[in-house]
Amino acid sequence: MTLCNEINGKTIANKITNTNENNSKRSVTMLRKRKSNDLINLLVLLGVLLILSPLHGQEHEKIVEKVIVENIEVPVRVFQGKQPVGGLKKEDFQLFLNGKRKEINGFYEVRKKLADNLSRDSGSSPAAQSNIPPRLFVVIFNLSSITHDLTSQLDMLFERIIRPNDRLMVLTNRFFISEWEVINKEEAKSKIKEVLDKEIHQLKMELLGFETELKANAATLKSQLAMPEPNIVGAFQEFFFSYRFILEDIKDQYLRIPVDQYIKIAEYLKSQEADKWVINFYQVGRLPLPDKTGEIQRTIDLLLDSGPIENKETLQQLYYDVILKIQTIDTLFINDIAKAFLNSGATVHTQLLLPLSRYLSEDFRYETISTESASIMTKLSRLTGGSFLTSNRTGKFIKDITGREDIHYVLTYAPNTGKKRKTQKLTVKVKNKNYRVTYDNQQRLKSFDDMVERLTRNIKDLEIESLSCNHDLMTFRLKNIQVVQYEEEKFWAVEARIKVLDQHSRLINGFKKVFKGTRIAGEGTIRVKLPSLGKGRYYIVVEVKDLFSLKSVTAGDAISIVME
Repeated sequence: MTLCNEINGKTIANKITNTNENNSKRSVTMLRKRKSNDLINLLVLLGVLLILSPLHGQEHEKIVEKVIVENIEVPVRVFQGKQPVGGLKKEDFQLFLNGKRKEINGFYEVRKKLADNLSRDSGSSPAAQSNIPPRLFVVIFNLSSITHDLTSQLDMLFERIIRPNDRLMVLTNRFFISEWEVINKEEAKSKIKEVLDKEIHQLKMELLGFETELKANAATLKSQLAMPEPNIVGAFQEFFFSYRFILEDIKDQYLRIPVDQYIKIAEYLKSQEADKWVINFYQVGRLPLPDKTGEIQRTIDLLLDSGPIENKETLQQLYYDVILKIQTIDTLFINDIAKAFLNSGATVHTQLLLPLSRYLSEDFRYETISTESASIMTKLSRLTGGSFLTSNRTGKFIKDITGREDIHYVLTYAPNTGKKRKTQKLTVKVKNKNYRVTYDNQQRLKSFDDMVERLTRNIKDLEIESLSCNHDLMTFRLKNIQVVQYEEEKFWAVEARIKVLDQHSRLINGFKKVFKGTRIAGEGTIRVKLPSLGKGRYYIVVEVKDLFSLKSVTAGDAISIVME
């Protein structure tokens, strides 16, 4: 997905222009009578010419003073329990910057409810239409497995919420539809349905591929364990190696939201003047884990209980590194993304869809796990006055969000003058100690700020310009690498992930490695020595991520090699 809209993340500035006009009143003084009428006429003529001359106009130009007052807006929500609190006044709030009290220059309350916009129907008068604030919707479909029919969701969405003249953006795992104005609801619904059909078709094909790899990996392990004198540790090491790659691919593809895209969305929403809503249909994540009653898991349990001590320690470490680590939530940017959306003024509603049950094999079964993206979306909903529902009952979800009122306040203050501190800590308080206040305190991880700064640049996509292999030495040339400067050195850094597949497209080896180089016109050449391979044909898959621009590129099955 590529967000095409330009993001403007600059501080909002309210420009107040005061114009003081000094209009000189001119009057023609009665001239004293003179003896000569010609002299009188001449003086009058000279006076008129003087008034109308350009020189006179320059001497009496209008004086215009421009005073620019920069106010920073802070959206604030106040809750009592789970209910939003309305009706508060400016004097109910206190604002502090770096611990020092700041004057609240501006203050207003915002109330919005989806059900209040029924006057948007085509039957309403033009005058009524002009008084309705524009609405901008971001609709997100995060799908990770086979799901129930999404057409009914779209029907209810357009029947109860989306109306003509609304602005709409749509994201799926792979596709992005940039903002457009809804003119005809049926045409807009068909446009989204077409994208969803493509998304689901691709999802089914990829899941089938993952499941085929899992079954082949399990079959290889069981055949090795069935040998007269099996190498148990070696067999499980090979099994867990391939298994880890499969699980990481599934998690990266479906169970992690694209952080860079969400940052761009938040920044874009912040710059828009509209009632802003995010409606997210997120499918609860699950992974194919060993079935507790299956042969593989029973063998692992037996070896852990009564096997040789060296086997036990190795299996424990393998099991921890793959099965347990893969389910760990990465909370690094959850709070920062939540603050970014909170500061945008948007309301986020999330429906957590439950995946349909699906039989995999006698060795694996799908199990629900906690994911970073689910944590981010539920936190966003809580902080921004939205709601979230864990259910496939879309009708109930839409009914709940249309009737829910979002109330928030906007406070403005003038930043400190003089030298600006690197960190600006904002604190907002309300007089009633029983109220809970949510707002963006402007505290971010440095890595998050660096990411936001990079994403606002116009950076070209990373490219693999050439890729070749000479025996066990693979060479690929990268283009459009982001170069950074640290102290006196300029360099780039990328993470390369290499996968080696056999002629049946089964993963047999792979590794990750970070490469660093000096600047050569934004280009870099990487050489990688491949692991030892037996005779046969192999396919190489290269995935490269620029660690500074966050751009990535994949060359899938780009080259094949034959080992003799």
